[in-house]
Amino acid sequence: MPAHVLVVGPGAEFPGIIRKIGGPDTRTSVICRNSRVKLIQEPDRQTRIVALPADATAQTWVQWARSIHDTDPVTAVGAFGEQDQDRATDIALALGLPTHHPDTVAAIHNKALMRARLKDAGIDDTPAAVVSDHEEARRFAEQHGYPLIAKPVQGTASSFVARIESDSELAAGFNYAGTASDRSSGTVLLEKFMTGPQVSVEALSENGEHLVVGVTAKFSDPEHLIEVGHACPADLDMAMHDEIVAYVTDVLNALGVQFGATHTELVLTAEGPRIIESHLRLGGDRIADLVREALGVDLVDCVAKQTLGVAVLEDVAKSLATGPLCGSAIWFVAPDLRGTLHAIEGVATATGMAGVTEVETLIMPGDVTRPLRSSFDRGASVRAQAGTSAEAVRLARVAAESIDFLVRSDQSGALTL
Repeated sequence: MPAHVLVVGPGAEFPGIIRKIGGPDTRTSVICRNSRVKLIQEPDRQTRIVALPADATAQTWVQWARSIHDTDPVTAVGAFGEQDQDRATDIALALGLPTHHPDTVAAIHNKALMRARLKDAGIDDTPAAVVSDHEEARRFAEQHGYPLIAKPVQGTASSFVARIESDSELAAGFNYAGTASDRSSGTVLLEKFMTGPQVSVEALSENGEHLVVGVTAKFSDPEHLIEVGHACPADLDMAMHDEIVAYVTDVLNALGVQFGATHTELVLTAEGPRIIESHLRLGGDRIADLVREALGVDLVDCVAKQTLGVAVLEDVAKSLATGPLCGSAIWFVAPDLRGTLHAIEGVATATGMAGVTEVETLIMPGDVTRPLRSSFDRGASVRAQAGTSAEAVRLARVAAESIDFLVRSDQSGALTL
């Protein structure tokens, strides 16, 4: 039977890649929220598109998927972003197709459940608790001390995350993390702040076997922990690399991951790796591009093949055996000011600088700008390559510093650089 993949969510570039890999008879259909339809690439190439309101129930998603399946049998279900992965699982279970276990999706999406699962498994005992008011937050702080991290139990794009250094900051940090939005649950998780370099681990799994493809260094804004840069491969000695691989393997096993891509964020503390969070998807921020350039593994292609039932781990392991090809890095810059963007300057200069492979503007004139509080507040990115990751970071940062944002202040109306 020719492949027919039902993509849950807009799917980014994946539907097109799946059709290319699967051949001329491979079809893709999309089911997503109304608000996401505009993000579907090549909509005329989809066999069908079903758009549902944001408040549609799980039963409604399944009913529409069954309708598609009854008309044109679905052979696989794919979900390539965070949003509505639970709906993808509901649909796949209803159609009798491979999917993540619902408990795995729940534990990875809910940071409190993840912490509990890993603590019970004896893998990570980082102090953490869901707190419902200032008094509960104060008791947690008295027990564990500062600094702390306040974050939504469920959230995306590093939104509403605050580092809390003292009693005087506790109430404001709790209130900020408790902000409810389309990117945040409004429920607060307090964690003991972990000190050390940060990395993300990109892995692929098949039949419960896990292969760490790459470890990427992560650089974050110190106050709100917004990621401002990445570099692949991270500069690690072999002992630390092996410790990371063993730790992440234990994490994925404890969370019940059986297949697909995962993106797991860690802090390398003095006591060893400790998890920040994990995701059932590829890393954002162009990390897949960094991995492809630095390590020669196309993670996007791998995930598309896995969706079609093609095993990839053996070939990926062979590719990794040759070692890194280069260092690849990305650096982000932001207006970090509330107002309206008038213009972006310096893009051509940055593009022509040594080692730079791409400059991308993430906002346009007329867009509203804000202080850097989430990944969506960044204004431009610069990618660079070099012989080492450290040099690639330096080149990307130098080029990024040449980019300026002219912002018209909401208060004064004056242009600010």
